[in-house]
Amino acid sequence: MDPAVFCNIVITTFIREAFRFGVFHADLHPANLLILPDNVVGYVDFGIVAKLTQEARHKQIELTLAYSAGDPDAIYRQFLNICTLTPEADLEGMRRRIAQMARTWYVEPAVHGKARFRVSVTITMMDLLPAARNYGALVDGEMVKYIRSTVLVDGVVSRLSPGLDLAQALRNVVEEYLFEQSRKKVASSGGLISMLTEMAIWMKTGPSSMVRALELFERRQMNLRTFARPDPDPDRPLRVRIFAGAAVWALTVVYLSLGGASASMRDSSFWAIIVRVFVTLWTVWLLLLLRRLTLAK
Repeated sequence: MDPAVFCNIVITTFIREAFRFGVFHADLHPANLLILPDNVVGYVDFGIVAKLTQEARHKQIELTLAYSAGDPDAIYRQFLNICTLTPEADLEGMRRRIAQMARTWYVEPAVHGKARFRVSVTITMMDLLPAARNYGALVDGEMVKYIRSTVLVDGVVSRLSPGLDLAQALRNVVEEYLFEQSRKKVASSGGLISMLTEMAIWMKTGPSSMVRALELFERRQMNLRTFARPDPDPDRPLRVRIFAGAAVWALTVVYLSLGGASASMRDSSFWAIIVRVFVTLWTVWLLLLLRRLTLAK
């Protein structure tokens, strides 16, 4: 039995179950786990099984990434996203309190831009949940079992493999999941429409997910597997540009049709002019690319 391998498998299966299927074992204390040959994880006692809606999965993915990145502002925004606010909510006070607590959660400075937990995830949750409640933010019911399971998984890791970098493990699993989901959507029939619609919904709830993806790409933390082969189609680069341009154009249209941007921006004449100019210029550019492709034939 290799403790680090076993714990990584526990973390991986728990998060993949929750995010891929929306159904997970919600009582992962040590008595409900079996260590089988070759570090295979065995589950027993399915008395508590929890579900996550698609929206809840998106929210938990963002919160998990914020935790693993060690970004106090992102933790505040994403944790707030899984809460219901009371009339007495003090959001600015909550933001300052989370920033203060986060300084005790991570090793400083970060190594190569990657955060590393100084304390267990359990301690961060035990700090965060009462603080949020004190400032008038109550965690949504469907999230409670997920958080409880996260604490139980953290307990298993702390006992069996205390040296495991949990932040890195969480980051790896979530990013692999996002990459796998994106690949499936692009490869499937109707995948482009599905992907654009889902991206528009994510933008509707907040642009942090897209910013996160761009950040990962910029920091070279998103691995793209490619291979080279002779390309019999000389127009392929042009087709790729047209496809990418059409994707941005469609995403913009879907985003605006869903009522994107804040109310103040939507009511601004300047914002309306900028949007019209952007959509018009982008449409003209796409038409020119299509004309080039037609002439090339």
